[in-house]
Amino acid sequence: DLVTSTRPGEGKSTSAYAIASSMARLGGKVLLIDADLRKPTFVSSRSDGYGLAHLLGTEEPLSAYIEGTQVENLALLPVGRFVGSAAELLSSNRLPAIIVEARGTYDMVVIDGPPVLGLTDAPLLGATAEATALIIESRQSRTSNVSEMIRRLAEAGSNIIGVILTKVTANGAGYGYSYYSYSYGADGVGGKVSSDPSRSLDVTGEQD
Repeated sequence: DLVTSTRPGEGKSTSAYAIASSMARLGGKVLLIDADLRKPTFVSSRSDGYGLAHLLGTEEPLSAYIEGTQVENLALLPVGRFVGSAAELLSSNRLPAIIVEARGTYDMVVIDGPPVLGLTDAPLLGATAEATALIIESRQSRTSNVSEMIRRLAEAGSNIIGVILTKVTANGAGYGYSYYSYSYGADGVGGKVSSDPSRSLDVTGEQD
């Protein structure tokens, strides 16, 4: 299932991890895929820097790039380092094959995708995923942006199953997250980027 949002900073990656880890704690075998190639979130413990991006360009098995996490039954496929176009990688025929392979091994596959607006990446992922969950930040997301996000995903063939409202204020206390800034290629849509990020969520338990 794909997890996406209109823009960065709405709680997308934290929500994806929460869904994946909750299902794993219930006993399901879960794979969390970091598919935000432009700005990955999850820390990798691999010394070679390989992950989803490299796998998209090869015919190697998915199992060669899977990492364990601190949560039992939860595995991670990180993005890994790459130089090239994120949109071109995600539009290849390898992506559906990787997802099919993952579904044959895991009870649930959670894909942490990029934001929708300004990019072609998320609709490409939404067309491949069985279901898409939308992350919307309370009192911050514009209705017009949410409508545009739904339109673009629906046109790509995404099966939108629901919305998760994040950063809800309760009893005067807000739930906040610290997230990355976002930058785009020269064309604002599918420009070539070099991905060697400082990732913000370490779920593997490894020390870099």
